[in-house]
Amino acid sequence: MATTNSATKKKPAVRAADADGTEQRLLREAAHLFRKQGFAGTSTRELAAAVGLQSASLYHYMESKEDLLYAICVSGNQLMIDAVTKAIEGREPIEALYAAIRAHLTTAIENRDVYLTTLAEVKSLSPRRRREVQKTRQGYAEVLAGVVERAQEAGDIRTDISADHLMLVLRNLLSWTLFWFRTDGDLSIEQFADLGSKVFLEGARA
Repeated sequence: MATTNSATKKKPAVRAADADGTEQRLLREAAHLFRKQGFAGTSTRELAAAVGLQSASLYHYMESKEDLLYAICVSGNQLMIDAVTKAIEGREPIEALYAAIRAHLTTAIENRDVYLTTLAEVKSLSPRRRREVQKTRQGYAEVLAGVVERAQEAGDIRTDISADHLMLVLRNLLSWTLFWFRTDGDLSIEQFADLGSKVFLEGARA
């Protein structure tokens, strides 16, 4: 994952294939360590050891530790855009909204380290890179708001609140689930996705 001085010219991807899979494993292990120990608390020696490399060999894949964090943040947002876009394709508005909620929760929980790292550690990036990550976040916000707006136009959900505000409430509900949801708990990911959809779309009022 070697970068140029203008890191934004090459958008890194968590799923990017490299010859022996080292880049993909490095991003995955970096996300895990950053989530557990924090970006500042994780050394390059630990990152190298996690994928069986010597510290010096790590720089074949990056110029700095920040490169890894940037790659995780950008590609995590792109992964979500791809998952939700695919899930809503060809669906009627209300079904697309259900599908978007399920896709978001499933993708986030299955990639928990990536998304928790993005939420907690994006502040560790340089201002320029934070702006680039924000662009990808905004790209996903537009996808989700578009799904909400379609459901409003179809008369499926309320219209006295703007699509953007409904999207923000929904996104907050979905994002913070990661901090407490347990895959070994009472609900499976699919069951929780159904529950989240019902609570958002139908409310909790008796």
